[in-house]
Amino acid sequence: MPVEIQLLPSFKLGVKENTQLHLPTIQIVPIKSNIPYISRITCIVRGTPNELAAQIQKSYRQFHTATPKQIYNISQLGQDPCQLDAPLITIVDCTLKVIVEYFDSDAVGKPNLSISNHVCAECDLWFIPNLQKSSSSSTKNHLPMNTSQFDHYLNNLSQQLSEKLNEKQRKRFPGWLALDFGTSNSTVTLFDPIEVPIAEVLPREQELRLRERMAEWFNSSPDLALPDVSSSEWEKFLVDISKNLAIESDQLSEIFESDNKELFLEAIRQIELCLGTSDRFRRAVSKKLYAIYHEVFRVPTLESQNLIPVVLDIDRRSTEIPSEMEVSQLIPLKLRMGRDARDNRKKAIAQGTTVSVKEIISRFHHSPKRYFGQDRSFPIILEEDEENIQVNRLIQAAWAQLIELTEDYRQRARRRFSEGDFLTAVVTYPTV
Repeated sequence: MPVEIQLLPSFKLGVKENTQLHLPTIQIVPIKSNIPYISRITCIVRGTPNELAAQIQKSYRQFHTATPKQIYNISQLGQDPCQLDAPLITIVDCTLKVIVEYFDSDAVGKPNLSISNHVCAECDLWFIPNLQKSSSSSTKNHLPMNTSQFDHYLNNLSQQLSEKLNEKQRKRFPGWLALDFGTSNSTVTLFDPIEVPIAEVLPREQELRLRERMAEWFNSSPDLALPDVSSSEWEKFLVDISKNLAIESDQLSEIFESDNKELFLEAIRQIELCLGTSDRFRRAVSKKLYAIYHEVFRVPTLESQNLIPVVLDIDRRSTEIPSEMEVSQLIPLKLRMGRDARDNRKKAIAQGTTVSVKEIISRFHHSPKRYFGQDRSFPIILEEDEENIQVNRLIQAAWAQLIELTEDYRQRARRRFSEGDFLTAVVTYPTV
């Protein structure tokens, strides 16, 4: 790696006498074997308090040039004074992330602009106020607190300290993910070794399919529901079942769409009991039921094996999303996948001009699958910024998007999942 970022992993913030915040220095060190050309240096600060994090970020001078700058010696990123408006009397817990984008030099010492590289470093910025010192200094410049104000101050400080001390260490998710990149659609299957409750009726996947097929059947017109019998026999069949369930016949399909398991099971029982006296009708109903049951029992019971198809499109309750990608952010690189990316491409084309065609082509990509095994980069334009993005970074960003959607599903789903960060994944991409 021809570039190294020299940055302390942890830094306790301090305040100078002129109320300026003392911040860590950022140094960029080239490796002599390959003199790099720097194109961008970005500093991002996130954490609490939010306002202070934003102020610290503004203090570092971001670097960006269309003509990459060659560096031979240690370079230090410039800083502006970070002037505080008030004494620092609250806990600070922030992370400074530095991203350096650069180009290696070629055999003759010129920048190899076809391949963009980047290196990152992070530093934990923290501060815990000294209660006695901060309270005594505040009495010199401000009116003394009354008992109520002082109690409120102590409670806030105690809560901040508790949150800091009780902060959980990063925990590893005990299972794994299977990410399936397809040419048209992508899916994620989650393996979670957490104990699965025994199904009361059928395995969940089979119960959902049975409910779906029963609801479709009873919503059908008589000529489609049972083509070989008369409409009057079908209507009498519905009336008899509904009467035994104490509902109206037009409400029958709603039973299969509700979460009432007892009523669902009773409806199945009444269907079996109300077959009528006509042999022809009984055969037609039995044939239809057999077809439904045959389909239902062939549905794989993945969840009972701790394999959960992840609902990637929450709004449409779909486990598949289109593989189309849209670059939504350059630093750090982030993508949007699925129907939103597809819809945004269509909108961009409809609203676009000749000038924006190049940007549209660079921002939207049909599928990550087509790029596997390629050693190339793409010039991507986003809001007048242009970057060369390598294929590997684009694919990794697509993985990150699918993992983010999986985490969103884990937080929203009704069932319980194991805790921890997703750190193990299996990636499949058939027929590359």
